[in-house]
Amino acid sequence: MKHAFLILAHNNFCSLRRLLVQLDHNDNDIFIHFDSKVNRIPELKTDHAGLFVINDRINVHWGDISVVMAEFSLFQTALEHGPYGRYHLLSGVDICLKDNQQIHAFFDSYPDREFIGYTLTELNPELLRKAGRWHLFPESFRDAGIIRKSVRHAFIRLQELVHHRRNSDIDLKKGSQWVSVTHAMATLFVSSKEWVTKHFSHTFCSDEIVMQTLCWNSPLKGNIFTLEADGTGCARAISWFDGCIGQWTGKQIDELASRPEYQFARKYADAAKVSVIIPAYNAQDTLPHTFDSILAQDYPHIEICVVNDRSTDGTQTVIDGYRPRFESQGITVRSLIHEKNSGAAAARNSALDLATGDYIMFADADDTFLAGAIRKAVTLAEDSNSDIVGWNWRLESDSASRLMRQPHCSNPEEALKCLMAGTMRWNLWLFMFRREMFREFRFTPGNDMGEDMLCVLSLMNRAERFVQTDHALYSYVQTEASISRTMSKRNMEQVTANVESLQSVLVTYNPYNIPARFMDYLKLNIKLPLLVSEDKDDYLCWEKWFSESNRKIPFNTRLPLRTRLLECLAWWRMWPLVRLYNKVVYGFAYSRIYRKNRG
Repeated sequence: MKHAFLILAHNNFCSLRRLLVQLDHNDNDIFIHFDSKVNRIPELKTDHAGLFVINDRINVHWGDISVVMAEFSLFQTALEHGPYGRYHLLSGVDICLKDNQQIHAFFDSYPDREFIGYTLTELNPELLRKAGRWHLFPESFRDAGIIRKSVRHAFIRLQELVHHRRNSDIDLKKGSQWVSVTHAMATLFVSSKEWVTKHFSHTFCSDEIVMQTLCWNSPLKGNIFTLEADGTGCARAISWFDGCIGQWTGKQIDELASRPEYQFARKYADAAKVSVIIPAYNAQDTLPHTFDSILAQDYPHIEICVVNDRSTDGTQTVIDGYRPRFESQGITVRSLIHEKNSGAAAARNSALDLATGDYIMFADADDTFLAGAIRKAVTLAEDSNSDIVGWNWRLESDSASRLMRQPHCSNPEEALKCLMAGTMRWNLWLFMFRREMFREFRFTPGNDMGEDMLCVLSLMNRAERFVQTDHALYSYVQTEASISRTMSKRNMEQVTANVESLQSVLVTYNPYNIPARFMDYLKLNIKLPLLVSEDKDDYLCWEKWFSESNRKIPFNTRLPLRTRLLECLAWWRMWPLVRLYNKVVYGFAYSRIYRKNRG
């Protein structure tokens, strides 16, 4: 008879996909409940097992009965598709220690046994605290503010003083939440939903109590597999460290797999792979620094997607020379050489076609990642289930080394407004993206100026979660070429084309209802570098380019007053004052600040 695998998932979908690969067998059906806070369910598929995603999703909160409600939803759906020989409740970050034939053979050899873990040490005080008192604000056990925590504590203290106890007529038991039960136990569990709701709402960690208590107080008590140890009782290896569930390493998993009593391990977070995209053109002198910074990372799950855009120097020799060093550290190198020089946009498209990672990061061939950058970015993305991660950076030049800070934004809408208003930079190397974001986006070959703006803003517009770190993760090396203010006619045409593409994107899909004035702010932001000059030709170019946006200068209050003053001086054609501003602010004040902040 088939087995049903019931999975609770809320983040770390790389591990979930790995678990699905393990369970993809003709004799399995898989049921997945995603926390309702997951805005975008990942694309999942199986080739052999039945795969069912629960439609009635619960807003799950740690420690709250909502966890049990999600379990009810899973078991109810499985029973409707069953019956099954066994119902296994798993987490999305669990791992199978045996193959499917071994798992089936193990449980089929105990057809009537309930694999429910019990912790039978002296637990009366703990059980009384968790299920014998009324807990206020159960949806915020982890993140309640000081007022809620104080009120909750005071209410529990009051119950203690008056000797009030809930569920005093129930023989409460506790153990692991994760179980493998028979059809009889699954039916008992689902049929007890009303009773569970009555007795365990406003309790603490009822997911560790309900299944154990139901089985203990039923005729199925005699079918409990063992009471010797919690992990053995539920056939799962569970690592506890300082009161919290720990994480098994790869070497430990191999050792656990040899233990006959364990069929699953809780928990094993499979590491996400990061594809680092590097377009390279005549970068033989600088590319080694970029490569060395990647080799120095403390995160091994990396692939480098480097495209040699038909360099005429020794760039390819550098790539080939570093390949053995990368491979010795388990880092994959995927590379190709363009038949002709096609520009950064086309090179990035080629690299995206090579990429197989879960996340995409970008680097220029003359910059470096700072220590621990990739690990920090991945950890932040996985912990928050974010589509895009942002960070601060360091500006390196011959005269200065300065920490540059991005404004802190907690969601894509705020980030999008900051990007368009000119307070957040849109360089590709300032963000890590979930690779799925690029399914419908590619750069426009030939439009190499402004392609990072189009990419970052387009993807931020489609992102559902954005998270930032205050750490600087990237070092940008400013060269004479990078600080050149020259804007050729061809460059302006490319930027204009990318701006028009972004306008089309926002007209077609604008989920955050970004007001139209922000497009004017963006255009002003794009042409602002023309004013950081003492060349009147640049000023005249500023005046004509996106001139319809000049009227919005006073309204972009997100920009510093000094920047709006500079733009107003240009708008009023007061060019001598614009030139004076540059000499005083950029030529004198900023150079002193940069020198002061060196290192």
